[in-house]
Amino acid sequence: MPVGFRKVVDIEKEALELRFYQPVLVPGLVQAPEYAKALFAADRPQADEETIERLVQGRLQRQKIFNRLERPIVCVVVEESVLRRLVGGVPAMRAQLAHLVDVIGKRWVRFQVLPRTPREHPGFPGGFRIMVLEDQTVVSAEHAFDEVLIEDPDQIRKAVSVYGRLQGEALSPHDSLELVRQLEQGEL
Repeated sequence: MPVGFRKVVDIEKEALELRFYQPVLVPGLVQAPEYAKALFAADRPQADEETIERLVQGRLQRQKIFNRLERPIVCVVVEESVLRRLVGGVPAMRAQLAHLVDVIGKRWVRFQVLPRTPREHPGFPGGFRIMVLEDQTVVSAEHAFDEVLIEDPDQIRKAVSVYGRLQGEALSPHDSLELVRQLEQGEL
């Protein structure tokens, strides 16, 4: 696990609220095992099955924060293309979409899809996450090989503003769930 990402996972464990914007992939906290396996296999073609399985289990371990008594509120905005991109082929993608339907049904998860043609698109800078802790808010942004923590108050305010604008341009949670269901049951 990259150094920056390890820090983010540690912060994630303590978060009261997590907000994700992801223009490329389903965020790890809501990934199905099949989807995660396909991602790791594509990223590490030289790895053996045991290594891939260990990575998948590590990804799934992160999801245990949902079992906490005081679980975090999770808000996710993904680009529509994320749901249409066949990661791991049709079976893995169907499993991912079914998993999302289940996750979206949890009252502590708010899931929204940014349609292919929003009026405005404030998310061009790329994917990021906002982690609200008891005494601070931290933002992290992924890049090709790691993740960077952002603690500058001005940049955090900007990220919060961008996230709000993304939610405003996205489909409602209800309409987003309907789109996920249609894709799961329809032709991918």
